[in-house]
This record gives sequence, structure tokens and C-alpha cells, in this order.
Amino acid sequence: QQTETRSTHKIKKIKAFKKGFIVSFHGIIDRNQAEELKKYEVWIDKNLLVSNDGEQPFLNELIHFEVIDIKLGLIGKVIQFSSNGQQDLLVLDKSVNNQNIEIPFIKQFVSQVDYASKKIMTDLPEGLIQINEKD
Repeated sequence: QQTETRSTHKIKKIKAFKKGFIVSFHGIIDRNQAEELKKYEVWIDKNLLVSNDGEQPFLNELIHFEVIDIKLGLIGKVIQFSSNGQQDLLVLDKSVNNQNIEIPFIKQFVSQVDYASKKIMTDLPEGLIQINEKD
């Protein structure tokens, strides 16, 4: 049986590092204490993940946005995110051959994000949505 341990630590300093962050907490004063925290998940208040006007949005802000393509019309709604190692992917609630449609969230494909109406306008290359269809 696993025992759940929770503790709260106030962030002292944070900086980006590779594909993550280095975080210093108040009260964690040596390497041994820091090493003990490596096996735990870190949770933050979702209110900290809200972008300001003109900033790149946090992906969680796009959940439930409709994705509308200039040629194809409504494709689906964003339900989660993924990554192919090169870029973030919008995972939609629609699927092709039992695989959810995934759209790279890159400026070449996304022409506009309308926060007021919760819509993401795209101009996708031909065949991107049908890539998982069987011949």
C-alpha cells in the first residue's frame, strides 16, 4: 500500500532549463533535500497559467476551443495536447481510424486564435487530416 505524502513549498526562484525548469523552494536548503523531491510531482495553481494579451498562450487555455480550417470548416474541439518532439500538437475530439486528429500548433498552420469566441482558425496542408485513413 502506497502512502500519499503532500507538502507545500513556496517558490523562491525559477528559471527555464532545457525542456523544463529549475526551481528553488524556500525551506529546501541543500542538495539532499532537493534530491528527495525528485520522486514527487509538482502541482501549481492553474491561475498561474494564464497568458496576458500579446503573449504566447499556455496550451491549457485552448482546451475546448473549436478548430476551424479555411478550406475544411469545423474540424473538432481541442481536448488535450501532445508533442511529436519538434512541436506541440492540438489533440481534437474527432478521430480518423480510431486515432484522434492531431494538428501541429505552429504559425504556418494556425492563422488566428480568437479567445472571445474560443476558435482557432487554421490553413492546413492538403491531406493532413486524412493522413490516418486506410487506403
